[in-house]
Amino acid sequence: RIHSLTGGWPLGVRLGIASQLRTGNQAGPDVSIAADIGRYFKERVIEPLPQPVVSLLVCMARFDSIHAELCAFALGCDDPSQHLALLADEPPILTRSENGEWLLLHDAAREVLVEMQDSISAPDRRQSAERACAWYAQQGLYEAGAAQATLVGDREEALRLIELSLREMTSQGRNS
Repeated sequence: RIHSLTGGWPLGVRLGIASQLRTGNQAGPDVSIAADIGRYFKERVIEPLPQPVVSLLVCMARFDSIHAELCAFALGCDDPSQHLALLADEPPILTRSENGEWLLLHDAAREVLVEMQDSISAPDRRQSAERACAWYAQQGLYEAGAAQATLVGDREEALRLIELSLREMTSQGRNS
């Protein structure tokens, strides 16, 4: 269970075991382990980063897959490639996909960053999600776009994108 909670991150597994030993809670360690890992991410990994990098992380906390072009479009920032490269080179926050262009946010880091999003105004969060939705849709990533539309309560757009995704899957023979 610790391995699945930490996404296999070696230091996370060690933190999880230490948390379990500290609390002595063998039956249900999930809450204390998650809290310890979240605290570690916030205090030791995220907060020491330069403020522009922290801001970028917080803003992209709800993106399914992360790409430099997505961040630039959705967040309206200059080329974030340098910040993303720094983060990808310093695990465990981001990991590179197999092709190297896409990045994935560690689940435990995502939880901390989503909590930190409360510091961003609701209209700014909405605008970022709407722009991310549009960018994902332009790339043919309809499910990711639908997730962003759902975040802002745009049910109609979410359904439209899901329909496009289903049509594409059906036309490609992936309708099982």
